Amino acid sequence: MTESPETSLDRFPEPGLRTSAELDRWLAGEALAAPDELERTDAALRVEQMVLRALAALDTSIDEAVQHARQASRAAYAEGLPAQELLAYWALARVRRVSGNPYAAARIGGALCRAAPEAWWPLVDWELTIAGGDTSELERAPSEPAATWLQLCSAAESANDEAWRTALERFRGLRLPPVLAHERDALVRGVIGEGVGELDALRRVSGALQETAARSGQTPAIWRLAPGEKPRLGWCVAPSEGESLRLMDEGDRVRALGATLSEGGDAGVELTDAFERVYGFAFDPSVHDGVFRVLLHRVRGALEGVAEIEREGDRLTLAVTQPLRLPEPRSEPPFGDRILRVIAANPGKTARELAERSGTTVRAVQRALRLLVETGACKSERVGRAVIYAVEDTTFSEPTHFR
Repeated sequence: MTESPETSLDRFPEPGLRTSAELDRWLAGEALAAPDELERTDAALRVEQMVLRALAALDTSIDEAVQHARQASRAAYAEGLPAQELLAYWALARVRRVSGNPYAAARIGGALCRAAPEAWWPLVDWELTIAGGDTSELERAPSEPAATWLQLCSAAESANDEAWRTALERFRGLRLPPVLAHERDALVRGVIGEGVGELDALRRVSGALQETAARSGQTPAIWRLAPGEKPRLGWCVAPSEGESLRLMDEGDRVRALGATLSEGGDAGVELTDAFERVYGFAFDPSVHDGVFRVLLHRVRGALEGVAEIEREGDRLTLAVTQPLRLPEPRSEPPFGDRILRVIAANPGKTARELAERSGTTVRAVQRALRLLVETGACKSERVGRAVIYAVEDTTFSEPTHFR
């Protein structure tokens, strides 16, 4: 991944693939021309074409990307094609992460990191760490650029400012293929608090901060506010600078309104826009005025002593009196991905038991479980009168035979 001979990614790491030239162009940030028709007589080439379709669809249709990656994974496994299976599973991990399922991506990435040949390490290690996976089971040191990112996170968590700045400068200086450099740069902008207006880019790599955020009681991305300064959107691993933490343990709507007001900055936000951002539907004064007033009262109370919500007409502004950190809940994985994590920690549980462990309603968990089962991200099994659940990506079989 760097220019060093130990981890060079000038080309895609598997020269034996028939589509290496196209994959090299993808690494270089060029648009892929996905094949209109798939090869009918060459199974290996057909699988590679499916992967190209998945990568090409990432910027246009996430649903199509997922469909093509799943198709490639099934075909490679069924045909017994080790090299193409590795390629397809790597693509599936990437698609899972970008589509908002970092837990599933980390599970696939962890298996690949343990089985893939050395030439693949930079790519699979990157997917694992960006998805928030555990590198302690690798039985080897992570490769670059994942290794420096992990050092950066570790230094930030331990409040080692010198080590943090050293790792940050090294991370910024790594020479990477454009596709990975784009993701690295999004991580850097988040670390230094320059991610305002780039929430989509931050969300795609937010899995890398999920475990850190959980340990510190924050969301992966946070709003950093101070008197007289513009709001900054960055990662929870950035130095705190004596900022007070607020709203982290509040309900979803309280946190969402805090994030909306933070993003508005000195210009503020229209009341109707704020309501729609929080609730997801248009504001009707005759129906919703009282509800929204209650929400404003709750946020004001939670921010007492550090910030005030000022209202001028129908415009709301957050006036900060002390350095402050507020959550950005949109940086968190979707609810379904969070339920997957609960299932993994509590396999063989019913929907009611999973709801108790996740602190949410049975109905919400049941809706998430139906979708997870339909998409193959988990499996259900009837035991007597109960239905239990376990993590099982039906398109993924852990590789053990790569050389």
